[in-house]
Amino acid sequence: MGTILCGIIVFRADSDYTFEQSNEALGGTITAAIVLSIVVLLLIALMMVGFGIGHLVENFKRSKGTLLGLLGFFVVLFISWAASGDEVLRAYGQDITPSVSQWIEAGLIMTLVISALLLILIFVGEIRRLLS
Repeated sequence: MGTILCGIIVFRADSDYTFEQSNEALGGTITAAIVLSIVVLLLIALMMVGFGIGHLVENFKRSKGTLLGLLGFFVVLFISWAASGDEVLRAYGQDITPSVSQWIEAGLIMTLVISALLLILIFVGEIRRLLS
């Protein structure tokens, strides 16, 4: 789908025109291809979530580790979000709202926390391996 969309844009659209002018000259083909790509992407995402939930239900005992990992992920996400601020500097521009700023900072904090946890786990694992 992406290859077809790129082909339409590269080979049929004139580079001297804006996207809107090229799309209009092609009879809306570019917009239709983009919408179709988004619909296919959403269907695939829904199928992935559906198969994942189905696997968790079928193999619940073996999936406890995965569920605990997801729970830990969301706990770290919530703590990171609660610890982040919603300050918006003028340098951020018009598009960044306090909510967006808070989620960005939460993502940065979460990255640091998970990286630190991974380093600790690697260190503990190596020490255990050396002691055994």
